[in-house]
Amino acid sequence: MSEVQRKHFLVSCKPCGHVWSLTPLPMPMMEVANLVKHARCPKCESGSDRHFMAGEAQAAAWAQQLEARG
Repeated sequence: MSEVQRKHFLVSCKPCGHVWSLTPLPMPMMEVANLVKHARCPKCESGSDRHFMAGEAQAAAWAQQLEARG
């Protein structure tokens, strides 16, 4: 698990491929579960049943984009 994944709960949207930080970590797991259950993709508005925890490569790309934005 990367440093980025230790600080952010990253979610990947299967329909559009968008990756975003659902919540900063640490956070109690019941709160994370509630957020995951009700999350909607900020790009395409798909529901939580279409989201997955981002993989290592997706997390690395997300971190690079975050650093590039400053």
